[in-house]
Amino acid sequence: MTEKITSQKFEEFLTKLTDVIDPERWKEARPEYIVKVGEADDDILSYIRIHPPKLIVMGMRGSDAQSGDLIGSTTAGVIFNTKVPVLAIPENTPNDGFKNFKTVVYATNFEAHNFIALDSLLKLMKPFECKVICLHVNQGNSGELDEAMLEGMREALCEKYPYAAFDCRLVQNKNLPEAIDHFIQENKIDALALTTHRRNLLTRFFNPSIARKLVLHTQTPILVFHE
Repeated sequence: MTEKITSQKFEEFLTKLTDVIDPERWKEARPEYIVKVGEADDDILSYIRIHPPKLIVMGMRGSDAQSGDLIGSTTAGVIFNTKVPVLAIPENTPNDGFKNFKTVVYATNFEAHNFIALDSLLKLMKPFECKVICLHVNQGNSGELDEAMLEGMREALCEKYPYAAFDCRLVQNKNLPEAIDHFIQENKIDALALTTHRRNLLTRFFNPSIARKLVLHTQTPILVFHE
């Protein structure tokens, strides 16, 4: 009975999804469907180990979620247990949110692994022809030193990725999540890119006490990838 009800709900979901996307475009994507009763994160992880995709797309709860767990245990479980990039989309994201997908911001702290992460990000974003902004938040250190390091990063990126559209920006703010949130809103950023290497930052964005104060969490997709 459970499988029958689940299948019925899935059919209803697909009908709505097809109508929103457009039936012809949906056919061009050549979709395949799997309905399985079990533990969602375990089954998803098992499937992608056998059939590794280029990108996993999952949902996030809105800022009014009652559980306090805004990202959801299933999405969190997949993010932290796979090497495949995960695009987490808040439920309040507009249906046409990706129609003009043009700008992604990546928070950098000048560590060596950032270049590895950027290499992965630029390759992932290349088909979308969107701009990648490397953002560093100065939390009270020498601004001149950060500016010099950011300029060095810009030169290195220009040399290595002459085809890519990107920029490097510096902002001052002692509160890192708040600074990134303000930057996203002021510059109309389409997605925030984070790596699991910066697990503390990622966890802070999904902490209810912080996330509920941030506008980005209610409408800005978050792309989590791995070096």
